[in-house]
Amino acid sequence: MKTICILLAASLLCMSSTCLAATPASTPYRFQNVTFIAGGFITGFVAHPAERGLYYVRTDIGGAYRWDNTAKRWFPLQDWLPFSDRNLLGAESIAIDPTDAKKLYIAAGTYTNNGTPNGAILRSDDQGRHFTIARVPFKMGGNEDGRFAGERLQVDPNHPQTLLMATRLAGLWRSGDSGATWARVTQFPDPPSNRIGLTFVTFDKSSGHAGQPTPVIYAGVDDPVNNLLRSEDAGKTWKQVAGSPQGLFPNHGVFSSDGTMYLSFTDHPGPNGTGNGAVWALSPRTNTWKDITPQKPISGEQKDHANDAKAPQDAQGFGYGIVAVDAQHPRTLLASTIDRWHPGDTIFRSTDGGANWLSLKEGAVRDASLAPWADHVAGAPFGHWIGAVMIDPFDSAHVLYGTGETIWESHDVNGGAATHWSVGAPGLEETTDIMLLSPLLPTAAGPHLFTGLGDIGCFRNDDFAHSPASGAMKNPELSNCDTIALASQRPEEMVRVGRSWNPGPHGAVSHDGGVHWTPFATEPAQGVQGGDAAISADGSLLLWAVRGGPLQLSKNSGASWQPLSLQANGRGGLQVLADPTIANAFWVYDSTAGILNSLNSDGVAYIATQSAPKGGRLRIPANAPNILWIGGSSGLWQSTNRGIDFHQVSSVASVYAVGFGKAAPGKSSPVIYLAGAIAGTPETAPPAVDQGRGGGIYRSLDDGATWQRIDDPEHRYAWIEQITGDPRVFGRVYMGTNGRGVLWGDPAK
Repeated sequence: MKTICILLAASLLCMSSTCLAATPASTPYRFQNVTFIAGGFITGFVAHPAERGLYYVRTDIGGAYRWDNTAKRWFPLQDWLPFSDRNLLGAESIAIDPTDAKKLYIAAGTYTNNGTPNGAILRSDDQGRHFTIARVPFKMGGNEDGRFAGERLQVDPNHPQTLLMATRLAGLWRSGDSGATWARVTQFPDPPSNRIGLTFVTFDKSSGHAGQPTPVIYAGVDDPVNNLLRSEDAGKTWKQVAGSPQGLFPNHGVFSSDGTMYLSFTDHPGPNGTGNGAVWALSPRTNTWKDITPQKPISGEQKDHANDAKAPQDAQGFGYGIVAVDAQHPRTLLASTIDRWHPGDTIFRSTDGGANWLSLKEGAVRDASLAPWADHVAGAPFGHWIGAVMIDPFDSAHVLYGTGETIWESHDVNGGAATHWSVGAPGLEETTDIMLLSPLLPTAAGPHLFTGLGDIGCFRNDDFAHSPASGAMKNPELSNCDTIALASQRPEEMVRVGRSWNPGPHGAVSHDGGVHWTPFATEPAQGVQGGDAAISADGSLLLWAVRGGPLQLSKNSGASWQPLSLQANGRGGLQVLADPTIANAFWVYDSTAGILNSLNSDGVAYIATQSAPKGGRLRIPANAPNILWIGGSSGLWQSTNRGIDFHQVSSVASVYAVGFGKAAPGKSSPVIYLAGAIAGTPETAPPAVDQGRGGGIYRSLDDGATWQRIDDPEHRYAWIEQITGDPRVFGRVYMGTNGRGVLWGDPAK
């Protein structure tokens, strides 16, 4: 029998799920970040030498940003990337055309492993407001070791249609048409096979003339012997620079206006694992090298010419992350340590070309009020992983530097003993979201969102426009917040678990809606691994799916734990949710095996089904607690009989994240919010690799019968890990990304 499809108005109704659905209607939304401020590794700054206030910053997993000098905040540049191009969110390098302030290039690519696509050069003629993609036949590693090195991508200042790209795995590449096409520089030696390869390329502008390719070019290499190469014929041939420091490799090489080249060195790529480093000056005309290292690693001995007598010594070793030169004062330098965990990293400043240095750390006055979570250690430490430093080319006292967490900014780095620093990252949101909770509370009062983030902890978000005033949840303060859950019948009772950089409890309970927390008195041996957790509807029981161990039940708020027989069959671990309709029962989902269990108050498990969809995430809408949903790469599935059977929603092709919110006026079903692909749309038509394909963000008001697309070509957000609606506000959606923070959206008015 033939399949019969009838077209009615804008919808295509099918009597078989093999029919293609109509392209979903678009419902405009306005998205904004839930404010935390930064939260990830800042890997590089690039300032335009000819336009005041025009500078860019790159991050390891959150893309690049441009400083908006009018709004005084950072503006994200890669939100238009679709899910299929999520690997391009990592910014390996940034290049500007020094002769044209409108032109911008981003070397985009996050990982170099075999399972990831090749990278691309993103090209813009309007400072990153719009881009074209030039796909390249090599990979990039914006979130791999050595990611603060650079810049790997550079524009020839004398011949700006020429660009060079120093890659990790594929040697040196050249473009002669402003980045549109690329060819390998065949005479350049093969890079070392260590996944770091080339660390930077830089042109000696003074060696050439405008309109002609610059003849002298340098390239840094992650090789302890042949670590700096030079070309004197515009890149046709290359030779090792004699006299370079041995046993180290340069991660940055920059020219001052007097012709001196300054280089920072480490013995390992970093940001972790470095044990030695140095700062050197090279006079290219005489090929003379000079060691100007501010403080020697390993032995902790100060150089005789350093006047930083009060700087603490360090015997464990460290490297140097970057050296930066003042455009107005060619002998004024900044050099940062990296991986100096004790007594902490610093930035050294010199005004005489490295003959004498002063550490800025000891006289620094800190202000973390813009992002209170950043003050999680008393006194707001000067920072770790300092691999990015920028001296404003128009204001020598204005300095920005990046850490593994944020940007710090000062306007008085002018030689005084004290410097004043504040968080300089407004608008920049780089957190990775692990979980979202929008609670169904009995009144309109109370928080609309709790968030669990990677690296910076658990948060109660009472004010989306400001970073939470109390910082991350304390007692304990977790680094990776795996789970926050509340008791549906007593929502003041909550539980959270996660992982921490510090020893101590890895979970806690709250009796006042997440304002105050009491750590578990005990925890299972595997508690350090975090995992998933739930609190029963009446608040009397805790269930902890510890990573790498058996399921754990507590009847006394974590004072003791009872191991249960259930244990995950695969690496995915068990997912646990409290049953909202039964006071002291739980659901336990083994996504690897496709097994769903119900669990009673004694920890006894009853199999609901052994044929649940595999590889998905279990969800129960707060507004429809009797319905179970599982979303995953195979689609969206629903159970209306307590998990005995799941039927597939035929309109959905794949799910990256799914959640639920308050029903539309006049409707009984909660709104479904979905990041994924709707069946029969261009997103599911191969090859799903072009811009605009690869999935989208949708909502359904009728249990998935029809869908409305709520993103737009400028707001795809690449990698959405979590999504949920607000059970108290119709139309509101929250999204947790992998690198672009947490977003919230309402229908556009």
